[in-house]
Amino acid sequence: MDLDPVKAKSFELGLRLRPLAPVALELSAYRMDIEDDILTFFNTTTFTRETSNAGHTRHQGIEVGLNAGLTSRLQLEAAWSYAKHSYEDWVTSTSADYSGNEIESAPRHLGNVRLTVRPFGEVARATVEWQHLGGYYTDPANAHRYEGYDLLNLYATLPVVPGVEVIGRVNNLADARNAVTASFNPFLPAGLQARFRPGLPRTFFLGAQYRFGGTR
Repeated sequence: MDLDPVKAKSFELGLRLRPLAPVALELSAYRMDIEDDILTFFNTTTFTRETSNAGHTRHQGIEVGLNAGLTSRLQLEAAWSYAKHSYEDWVTSTSADYSGNEIESAPRHLGNVRLTVRPFGEVARATVEWQHLGGYYTDPANAHRYEGYDLLNLYATLPVVPGVEVIGRVNNLADARNAVTASFNPFLPAGLQARFRPGLPRTFFLGAQYRFGGTR
């Protein structure tokens, strides 16, 4: 396999703010240009996968993080990112031109929000979490998409005796259909081209943990 070295140029800017005592804010922006990126595609002539250097890919985006104490018993945490990953210049050995297309399996939006309540101070806590994964293309031709998902999760911790906590968790509280990964292979038989690895349905967990030394 004869591949050229990958060459990358990147920059990142970051900012941390504390506009109020209980509020912390983080902002960042980045951009990376990669020359001769190493990519894999399906050769329609030989019906094999080939790895080659792409002319130019670009990866750029912004990220925002927030941590805020709304009250002495209510905490908000949030993170959001917007990114675009694209083939700026890529023509395969079979003359397929993907230049200008978005890179497959790379969602533009990712988000996570957590709200935690401590009704009895630090003694017990419950958290509701929202997870968002935006849509993305599932093939380099950008002809097919997976629309992403939104999930709700619930966590709770309750001390029962000094040093022992009961931990409960419900993942995918709304029992939403979702795929951990999604892809599209046009060279498979009809009905098998779109492939999904399904995520878990509503799932319950219950456990306990012991902290040496007694109370926290």
